[in-house]
Amino acid sequence: MEWISVNERMPPDGRVVIAAHQPNRGVFPAKCSISEKPMLTYWKDLEGQYRSVTHWMPLPDPPSGN
Repeated sequence: MEWISVNERMPPDGRVVIAAHQPNRGVFPAKCSISEKPMLTYWKDLEGQYRSVTHWMPLPDPPSGN
């Protein structure tokens, strides 16, 4: 999987993804919510804190089998 810039495209509204912030390279699970106001996007980590995000990627598939 490759990192996707938020300038390139956004994840589906409300889906949990792996999010990153540059330049400190912090990585955390987060949800993206698209506002009804143009150009306004909110990212919340799973603890409910608003975060700044520059890149994201989908969560990997869960393990299969035993």
